Amino acid sequence: MIQNFIKKGVYIAIILCTFSFYAQIRFEKGYFIDNNGVKTECYIKNKPFSDNPKYFKYKLNPDEKELKEIDITNIKELGIDNTIKYVKKEVKYDISSQSLNELTEKRDPIWENKTLLLSVLIEGDATLYEYLDKNLPKYFYELGDTPIEQLVYKRYYNNNIANNPNNSTIAINNDFQKQLFEKLNYQNAQPSFFLEIKYNKKSLSDYFKAYNLHKNNTVIQYNGNIHASSMNFKLQSGIMKHNLRDNSSQNQTVAYSEKNPFLTLGAEIEYLFFRNKWATFLNTNFQKFNYKVTTTDHYSPNPLFDRVYTADVDINYLAVYFGAKHYMYINKNSSLYIGLSILLTEKHNTKIKGETDNHEYSIPIKNLILGYSYKSKLFIETRDGNSLILSYKLFDSNKKKSSK
Repeated sequence: MIQNFIKKGVYIAIILCTFSFYAQIRFEKGYFIDNNGVKTECYIKNKPFSDNPKYFKYKLNPDEKELKEIDITNIKELGIDNTIKYVKKEVKYDISSQSLNELTEKRDPIWENKTLLLSVLIEGDATLYEYLDKNLPKYFYELGDTPIEQLVYKRYYNNNIANNPNNSTIAINNDFQKQLFEKLNYQNAQPSFFLEIKYNKKSLSDYFKAYNLHKNNTVIQYNGNIHASSMNFKLQSGIMKHNLRDNSSQNQTVAYSEKNPFLTLGAEIEYLFFRNKWATFLNTNFQKFNYKVTTTDHYSPNPLFDRVYTADVDINYLAVYFGAKHYMYINKNSSLYIGLSILLTEKHNTKIKGETDNHEYSIPIKNLILGYSYKSKLFIETRDGNSLILSYKLFDSNKKKSSK
């Protein structure tokens, strides 16, 4: 038992390492525009873009071995599909420190003109940008053709607090809520509504997305991370064919005939990462199948003396599989996927009516999976070519991107 557990652990480690290796070395199709306005289509190395990048590596075609590198000071825009987009902007930037030991009594921002490469979060008539300053996010917005502005959020000490060294309470300038109320109030909401909006990516993104949709504007939401992940939960049903094995001897033959289609019901938890192109999953399924077993004992070369006996066999299986998949997107609605799974554990119950010897029945220890997905909602797949499984995704952990 311990040996089987170790073997399964090795299989899992191999699957994870193999998929992780191939995912890590991928280059994503993208582009950049240099300061002269020249656009270059390329493949950008899929390193995490969790901070303001200083440079990035790319190659002009996926088969090229030589990597090129370009500094962000030499570009004014770069993007990877609808996942990442950076644009260079000249802005008035608040240089006030937000470190606790460097806060001042000044409530108003300290403006300085800067040229920054901003990450686009929501793109539409009202566009929302993000810039990370020492891992502290600062947000900007642009409405139509009006100049870009920073959304003001600043921590400071007010005079009364600063004059009392025993009181360390920090005051906050939330003028960004006033900016939204005055310039992006699409539903004539009261000031109290804007007091509920927080200075963070989710809260601001939700508001800018709603603003654009209300104005019937096209809106694109960038998640800003090509390594973004999500969790899916699926229900499954289908039919399967099993290759049963027996322990018959040389003087015995066993023949199987199906009584009914083999039913399988199950559920799957799937963890997707690297822009939903790679996934690991845990699958639990219940399988019910029936066979008629005909056993022939050969007592002599003369078939006249053969003994033939039959039995009806009903088997119920509960099995748990672990595996990994790779999705290949054809277009917006369709994708193909390939995967591999191994059996972690199983429980079964066998009922035999009739006469039979001690036959052993088993389900596959590992499966090669080939499948098709429609709108990442409906799935059809085959496992080792002897099954047809339909899946329906009930929900996922990701907020859907909005577009109109």
